[in-house]
Amino acid sequence: MVDTALCSSAHSYSGLYQSDPIPSGVCSLHMTPLFLYCCTVLFPHGFDSLTEFLSSVGLRCEQQLTEKLRQLGASFSDEEELQARQFPSTPDVKLDVPVAINGFVVNWIESKAMFGDEQTILGHLQDQLWNYRNLFGPGLVIYWFGFVDDMNCYQKQGFLLMDQFPASIVLMDSA
Repeated sequence: MVDTALCSSAHSYSGLYQSDPIPSGVCSLHMTPLFLYCCTVLFPHGFDSLTEFLSSVGLRCEQQLTEKLRQLGASFSDEEELQARQFPSTPDVKLDVPVAINGFVVNWIESKAMFGDEQTILGHLQDQLWNYRNLFGPGLVIYWFGFVDDMNCYQKQGFLLMDQFPASIVLMDSA
């Protein structure tokens, strides 16, 4: 089982990543030699067990996101529900009623259990996030392991980046 601290203490893990990617096709994450060494120790049976671990971290972060939204009383549809309703692109959470975060209106939230460097964020924008924005309006992307601060420059285009669940969320009235 994955420790929930993985999702709540992103900054302590961000030092494992760097901006220079390892050879293409090996992994979509950008890792330091220290991280790769730790992976060989923790996952001696190869890439499949590492992939399974990273997937479980991602699922746990998504679970933490939905748990916190439920605690706030926010109504939402998760990715499975959106897929069942045949949306062509599905964020992890589509809020039924928008929320405000630091004065920014948020209609959907995408959870990313990784560090967001420039290449990663630009790829997510192209492959997923523009689709979400075009379908649902502005949204929030949480890079649980941190992100390059200079990349948080897309708010006017409808994207807010954070590295943790927001400390302050204003629930809007559904009436």
